Amino acid sequence: APRAAARSGMRRLRRLALVALLAIAALVVALWNRQSVPPVDAYITGHATVHDADTIAIGGQRIRLDGIDAPELAQSCERAGVPWPCGRDATEALRAKLRGQPVRCAAQGRDRFNRTLARCWLGDTDIAGWLVSEG
Repeated sequence: APRAAARSGMRRLRRLALVALLAIAALVVALWNRQSVPPVDAYITGHATVHDADTIAIGGQRIRLDGIDAPELAQSCERAGVPWPCGRDATEALRAKLRGQPVRCAAQGRDRFNRTLARCWLGDTDIAGWLVSEG
């Protein structure tokens, strides 16, 4: 009988340890999800002013689109050996896309110029992804 009681106690202890471990795992997952999805008030929203093809401003806050490096406004590129103003064209394409529509950005950090690095959307469209797809 003492052995049976000891085994029963060990089983209870193992179950308790398993429940505690699962509770800790659930807490870690909940905290991870909370950090990876910004709360609604963490978004920077408003109408954007386009500085160049990868930098916008919302309410005076300069935002660098995270994940891309677009041509600078004055940058020239070559197409079939002929120079063309790719920086100006990319900037104008972004201006035309964003004109008059609200943008929503989720800050990811800061760049070396202290601009906010952010992923930004126009509705459901990822702006950086759209720029890449436009070439």
